[in-house]
Amino acid sequence: MDENMKEILKRSDSSNESSEHVTLDEENFDENNDVVLDTELNHGNGKKIEQPAFNENTPEKNNENEKETLNKNGSSNDTMDPVAGYEEKLNEIDDIKMDVELNQSNVKKIKISEKEEISEKKDEDSDEIYKNSVNETAEKAASEKEDKIDSFVDINEPDDVNEIEYKESARLFKLDKNLQFYKGEIASKPEGGYIDEILNNWSSDYDLLENHHGYIQWLFPNVDPGMNFHSQPLQQEELEIMKNDQEIVNKMLSSFRMMLNFYGMKIDQKNLVIKRSKEYRKRYDNLKKNRHNFLRLTRILNCLAEFELVDYQYAWIQFLIKEIYSEKKLGILERSMENFFVQTIKNDEKRNEFMKKIEEYKKSK
Repeated sequence: MDENMKEILKRSDSSNESSEHVTLDEENFDENNDVVLDTELNHGNGKKIEQPAFNENTPEKNNENEKETLNKNGSSNDTMDPVAGYEEKLNEIDDIKMDVELNQSNVKKIKISEKEEISEKKDEDSDEIYKNSVNETAEKAASEKEDKIDSFVDINEPDDVNEIEYKESARLFKLDKNLQFYKGEIASKPEGGYIDEILNNWSSDYDLLENHHGYIQWLFPNVDPGMNFHSQPLQQEELEIMKNDQEIVNKMLSSFRMMLNFYGMKIDQKNLVIKRSKEYRKRYDNLKKNRHNFLRLTRILNCLAEFELVDYQYAWIQFLIKEIYSEKKLGILERSMENFFVQTIKNDEKRNEFMKKIEEYKKSK
């Protein structure tokens, strides 16, 4: 073996011995925990440096002991951990604050509820006061209206007129429609005309006068309601004005003459005598065939009595009695004469006088 190989082997053995020495030192450190070996190379040479072992009283060791104590006891006292105690106090304060806030919230809700109840009570009281006020106002207005209507309807009503129905009908309309109509301010309804238009244009139109059922209540107003709800029962106040207005009276007499002509009759104005017209046969036939005209005759006679045009009323009744009982031309009107026509006479003496004439005609048959 040459010299070079021997030198290499020698170095190798030396290196192995150094490694074993370091390993033994490390094992000794791990077992005893008292020294630390640190191998450094200083210019290619190994150097061992010894360091002091850990002291049991170092801060690190104290912390470890405290942890072991905490683990055993489960907690530490205030003197040992003041931070933890402070946090505990903070948590207690937070819990108290939450309780206080909850109580304040409940108190606020109670106060709101009480306010709402008080507000609702006030609203109910206000509604009740308002309702009572409205009712009192309505009752007062109704009472005033009733008094006003009663003052207008203070008239001598026929015995066969239902008082409630009569007053209720009067409420439906203005209380001066008849006056307005005869003054030419309004037209008759339904589908009627102004007073001058009717007198000038309808008098010779017999078909119109027969078939139109809405004008007769306007031409001859009565205190009792008619079949035309557009018309108005005659009121005492407007009656007083109308019968003292000569122009209105003249127009009413013109209306009377127009209807006499429609029934086949005419009037001698000078002597106040009713006679037959030239067309009486046709007109009598129409009267007998259309019995609703019997009601019209009663209405006209009542109107003449209300307007104190009794001379015209008496003259017509006298003529009709003669045509019914003596001439036998209008016998169909016998029952109407005794039960209605003659009953329109307000003067008891005059009414009894006509009833006696009727009895005399009936006995002379």
